[in-house]
Amino acid sequence: MPTTLRWIVSQSASALHAAEAIGRGEVLADARMQESIAGPAATLYEQIVALSPLPRRLWQHLLALSAGVDDNRQLAEAALVKVVGAARAKSSAPCLATTIGTLENACRAAFPNLLDNVTRDGQALMERWDQDGAGAKLLKTACGLVDPRLCVESADVVLVHPSLGGGGAAHLAYNSVRVEVLAQEKPELPEIVHLAWLLSQLNIDLPAFSEALGYERIGLVAGLAMVPPVLQAAQQLGLAMFDAANIERALAAWRLGVEPKSTAQALMAWWNTLQQTGANWQISLLALEALFPDPNAGPPPFIEWQSTPVVDVPSFMK
Repeated sequence: MPTTLRWIVSQSASALHAAEAIGRGEVLADARMQESIAGPAATLYEQIVALSPLPRRLWQHLLALSAGVDDNRQLAEAALVKVVGAARAKSSAPCLATTIGTLENACRAAFPNLLDNVTRDGQALMERWDQDGAGAKLLKTACGLVDPRLCVESADVVLVHPSLGGGGAAHLAYNSVRVEVLAQEKPELPEIVHLAWLLSQLNIDLPAFSEALGYERIGLVAGLAMVPPVLQAAQQLGLAMFDAANIERALAAWRLGVEPKSTAQALMAWWNTLQQTGANWQISLLALEALFPDPNAGPPPFIEWQSTPVVDVPSFMK
């Protein structure tokens, strides 16, 4: 059965998506969004750092929950509970909720038609995904190259304003993805390929695949791991090229926070070794993790880090 998708458009998710990118030190592709929410985004970032010893984790819960929780106090408390516990969440939620509201109001004032525009452009993505079952076929083919269990039965797709010009993320714990909708997509990387890549990551948190990976690492490893199979599947279906150049292009366009050229080389070496050896997926993920330094050893949390992967394949994959 094809994966069942529930499509959601959310002003709150769009505002938080842009604010999180600003907090990571990114300059938004949309200059108007950057200028409009820079102040509230900075305040929100400062509050999150003060509230949680794991600010990146708190951000991820806020982003994942924002499309489904309309009340900002409930949103703040639900996210905080996941990170700091119920007692502190209840006392801290009102202040955090106020800042989220200020951020949303700034976004709404600058983009009064945001929901209509995202819905319009999102409709085009939905139609391309559904046309002749193209999206479902791509996702099934990509997962089949690795392990059919990677195909999720259902997922939420949260459509957000294209603040970054092509960003998105998979929320493995929530079985949801958020993806920017583009009025004009990149011909080398159609948006249904981007969406299939996001959806293909959602089941990597199954214990059979990820029990040896740390919580803070699984997101990066899942994102990197699924680039080669998704692009290979896209090539088989005539949607995109599968080569080092397009992997590099995807790493940059999909904003994984790594250096594209050397990472593309590492991924090609890793994927080729996996294909040649038939190593199981869990071992392959551990091997991929070993190619990259721990981001927690670098700059403070929630500041964009750049990694230079080692291209040599770990011995246990050889």
